[in-house]
Amino acid sequence: MRLISVFVLILGLVFAAQGHAELYQYTDSDGVTHFTDDSSEVPEKYRQDMESRPEIESMPVQGQDGKDSDFDKKKAPDESGAEKVSGDEKKAADLTEKAESLSAKHKELTKEYEQIKEKREKMVNNPPEESASDEQKYEYSQKVRELNKRIESYKEKAEAYEKKVESFNAEASEQAAE
Repeated sequence: MRLISVFVLILGLVFAAQGHAELYQYTDSDGVTHFTDDSSEVPEKYRQDMESRPEIESMPVQGQDGKDSDFDKKKAPDESGAEKVSGDEKKAADLTEKAESLSAKHKELTKEYEQIKEKREKMVNNPPEESASDEQKYEYSQKVRELNKRIESYKEKAEAYEKKVESFNAEASEQAAE
């Protein structure tokens, strides 16, 4: 039980750092890094260099319940000589596997977000000039539509990920309470 509780607590801390809005980061002239969830709090002279990241909402996780755990006891081998795996250990292993999968998905989503952000920034900073041909303006508008589709696809993936995190947190909390 203690191992599951510690595992759930660690995962809670990992996912608790993520929220639902944008998180902004900037470094001032003294080299101090600041974080805020409100871009209007970033001084005007630092806004050009600020970084933003999406926060991903997660559910709170319960801490240790203080009960003794079967994980503290030595595993007894079965008749074949192999160690028996308790139900709790199996559940903990399943949770670990799910956590690793969620972590990998989070990395994928973060990478995709950064790519979208970079593409958007390039497009915003390089629109077609007024003297551009109709064909160039049409190509630009096509790129904008493609980027918008990619953003919508990303949002759907992020929402699906959030649901998986909520499900995982509920499962982990339930196991911690057992």
